[in-house]
Amino acid sequence: MIKNARTQWYFERKGIGFEAVDLCLSGLKGRLQMAVVRVEDYCSGRIDRIEELEEPRIFTELQFTNDDENKTVWAGNWRNIATAGSIW
Repeated sequence: MIKNARTQWYFERKGIGFEAVDLCLSGLKGRLQMAVVRVEDYCSGRIDRIEELEEPRIFTELQFTNDDENKTVWAGNWRNIATAGSIW
């Protein structure tokens, strides 16, 4: 996946900028690999539960307001903190 993205990037664009795409795709690859490890640990009995899956789900929009507590919650802010520049 990363190799194909790199090939396409350098075909269509100049070299500068791919580091942000590489960071995103490599991070995604790492998270997927860890998810596989966690599920394998659960299926083999090494762990009795996957705590991450027991947490309440949050909205995936960039921002929402919880009227009960009058808070603003941010999700999906990764693109603003992963590099010095902006991604997409």
